[in-house]
This record gives sequence, structure tokens and C-alpha cells, in this order.
Amino acid sequence: MCTLTAQKRSKAAAIRRMQNNALLHRVLEIEPRLKPLVEAAKKQKNEPGYNRIHAYERLKQQAETLVGWQVKNPQLKTSKSFDAVVRTIGDLLPPDDVDLYPEGKPA
Repeated sequence: MCTLTAQKRSKAAAIRRMQNNALLHRVLEIEPRLKPLVEAAKKQKNEPGYNRIHAYERLKQQAETLVGWQVKNPQLKTSKSFDAVVRTIGDLLPPDDVDLYPEGKPA
């Protein structure tokens, strides 16, 4: 129960950080196709089969086509813009069972 409460607090804190991130909001305004990626991270739950690393890599890979060095828009072609997006995604994703139970899930 304490773990669940800590997870909710952590998610709430991650959402507050996202809401207060001016650079992230500017990037999302310039490239609205990034919004569903951030929302997917925000809505993700630790459900059976969920793997945080796989979810992060999948969302990051999608973000790389829209923000970062390889895009044409100079406002989005910065490491700061890329970092704002992928760090927010990583911050919003919940821990998986490996994070929660490093010694193995109790029976």
C-alpha cells in the first residue's frame, strides 16, 4: 500500500513538473504530433506485461522523428528540445515490477 501511495505521489509530481516546463510546452506547440507521446506516457499504468524500458524506448524512438538533431525545424533541432520531451516521457512513465521488486515480486 505504501508503494502505491508513493507511486501516485511520484506521478503527481511528474505531472506538475510537466505542467511547469515552459520549454516542453513551447516544443509541443511547435510540433503537436509530440503531444500523444507525452500523453501515452502520462496514461501508462503498470499492468501485466508492462516493461518500463520498452515503453520508454518505443516512445523515445517515435519522438526522435519529430524533435532533435535530424529534424528540419531549427527550433526543434536542439538537444534541449529533445531532452525536454524524452525526460518528460521518462518522468511520467510508471515504474515496472522490476523497479518495484528488484528482489522479485512477492508471492
